[in-house]
Formats: sequence, structure tokens, C-alpha cells
Amino acid sequence: MARKKPKTALTEVDVAKPVVEHLGAMGWTVYQEVQPDWGSCVADIVATMQVGRVLVVHVVEVKRSLTFSVLAQAARWQPFAHYVTVAVKGAPDSNGRRFAKRCMREYGIGLLNVFGGPISDDGVGSVPPRLNSWPRPLPCRKGWPDILCDEQKTWAPAGSANGNHFTTYRRTVVGARKILTEHGPLTAKELVKLLDHHYASDQSARQCLINGVRKGWIDGIAIDETAKPFKLRACALRDKENAKAW
Repeated sequence: MARKKPKTALTEVDVAKPVVEHLGAMGWTVYQEVQPDWGSCVADIVATMQVGRVLVVHVVEVKRSLTFSVLAQAARWQPFAHYVTVAVKGAPDSNGRRFAKRCMREYGIGLLNVFGGPISDDGVGSVPPRLNSWPRPLPCRKGWPDILCDEQKTWAPAGSANGNHFTTYRRTVVGARKILTEHGPLTAKELVKLLDHHYASDQSARQCLINGVRKGWIDGIAIDETAKPFKLRACALRDKENAKAW
């Protein structure tokens, strides 16, 4: 008698995928693995929808199971988004799960149960999120439009555990290398004039980029210190994983 193959456990990426598809089908613009310039906080999913003059923001935290740890994680985003939801692997109700959902209703956190297929807002055991009509600015003093970019739509799938999310720092470095590839070697001053960067000032951008290249933190850019003044140039990438950015 043939043995049954063991069922493969859903990963966080597996849980997140149908949520991304569901939000996209509902007309939301979906960004994945978003890290604002605010400590180490990373939102698994940030979905936005333009309603009149308002950019409505919905943050979704994804986990394999419903725990108070993920509720605390979700609650952290509540002051800064219109809606906050937790998406978890679907499971039968238990006393603990019913109590967790009661807490979510009281705090206004939504719940989406994922059973491995398409989902809906009115799915089994779901909890609708409560509207926060007046979200506060993010602690980094930037708005969501300043944080979100097209690369975050596909760069790393929501629920990824490898930390390869597309940050504003990475966006600056990608932009710098593209400019150097198109224009050839440039001084730091010339480069920063053409660069849309995340630093507080052009001077900070020049210093941080030069320091990052010298210490080997920035891949794909080299420095020629024999030139007067010295120049930055694009070079071959050491890390093949970075190649998809160019």
C-alpha cells in the first residue's frame, strides 16, 4: 500500500500570496515587504487606493498562526493607516481563537483566514477592520507616497524571511548606479545633483555614498581616486541577486 505524501505546511509566503491577489482584484495597489525609514519595522503588505483626494492605506501583517504577538505587530501600524488587518492560515475556531477575534473586534484589527485558495472579505471566520479616519504621519516624518515605490510591488514576496526587501536606501543605490551607467563616471557632486535620494541633504548623500563605496557596502559602484576630483563609476555586480534591479 502506497504511503500518503505528507502535506506541505503553508509558509508565510503561501499565506500572503492569495491576500495580495485578493486585494489586487478589489482594486488596491499592492506593495510587499515595505520598510519605512523607521527602525526595523517592515509591513508584509501595504495596499493603497485613491478615493477622491485621500490615499487610503491598508496594512496587512501575515503569519502562519493567530497569536497575540502578531496582533501587537498589527496594532503598531494602526495610528498610521486607515485599515489594519492580520492574515493567517485558516483553522477551526477554538476558545483561544474566539477570544483573539473578540480582542480584534474591540481594537479594530481585521482578520483574513487563508485556506490555501482564493479568499474573500466575508470568508469563514473573518473580521472586518475598523476605519481610522485620521491616520497620523509616520514616525519617520514621511508620507506613504514618499515610502512606496513600484519596485516594492514585486521585489520580494510578502512574508519573505530573508530580509531582501526594497528599502529607500536600496532605491537610492539602484538610482545612483543607473545614472552612472547612463552618464559614465561622475563626481559625487554631479551624481547627487541627478539623483532622487532619501538623505536629508545633498551633502549627506555625497558623504554616505562615498563612504559606502569605499567600505564595500554598495555593490555595482566603484570609486576612481586617481582622478582629480575623484569620480564614481558603475562596475560589475558582486552579488548576482542584485542584478534584477538593473
